[in-house]
Amino acid sequence: LNTGRNEGTPTFNKNFTEMYFTRCGIEGKTKSKKDDYCAIFKSVRDIDGTWSYPDRIDFFSDSVNVGQPYLSPDGKFMLFVATDAPLGYGGKDIYIVYPEWGEWGEPQSLGNAINTSGNEMFPYVADDGNLYFSSDGHTGLGGLDLFKAKKEGKIWKEPVNLGPPVNSGFDDFGL
Repeated sequence: LNTGRNEGTPTFNKNFTEMYFTRCGIEGKTKSKKDDYCAIFKSVRDIDGTWSYPDRIDFFSDSVNVGQPYLSPDGKFMLFVATDAPLGYGGKDIYIVYPEWGEWGEPQSLGNAINTSGNEMFPYVADDGNLYFSSDGHTGLGGLDLFKAKKEGKIWKEPVNLGPPVNSGFDDFGL
């Protein structure tokens, strides 16, 4: 799982038999900025505890940076962040994707109540169903702040800044 690339932000299914994580960049001496994209990878743990070679999940074209996955505990959806993706609002936006026939379906933006022209990152849904994320596009205390949004039906409501002491004048990333 660990390579010469940058890896991080893992999320697991409830049985810890599937892992999704972010991997950025390419290995070797032929590194190039044009090839230095991030993607989400999946690895499956065998019965003996060994993780499989990770497979890349292609949500968008190769020129869209994708990362920071969050898999719901029941496996019914995944949230992730994409930069400059189709139907995005600019910066980094949060998308949701649902499984379809054993594969991941078409990603959907969480819309303009959540996404802004700034950066929305590090999504997480708590047991109470609230979405928590960081943003520098919503009104905050400075840099990235943590926000909470409630879902009513299929619509995410306007996020609320968690305020101090959770947020500060610096970058506040996630829960």
